Amino acid sequence: MNNTVSEVQIRLRKGALWTALKPGAALLVRCADGLVWVTEQNDSRDIVLRAGQQFVVESDGLVAVQALTDAAIITTRRKKV
Repeated sequence: MNNTVSEVQIRLRKGALWTALKPGAALLVRCADGLVWVTEQNDSRDIVLRAGQQFVVESDGLVAVQALTDAAIITTRRKKV
């Protein structure tokens, strides 16, 4: 099987919220700039990422990223085809 990778950079103003559903594909959230808070459905942890840090989303539900400062994130999805 081949893996396809989709990478997207998203800029967020302080306080802005980005959400996505993770339907079975691996999802990596990397903070490229600023400071962000990450949470995922059915997970009580609060994850704070600084520039250069990353987090692998483990649940198949909703993931939310909120900018604590002006920030940029890079999301990477890996799907098996």
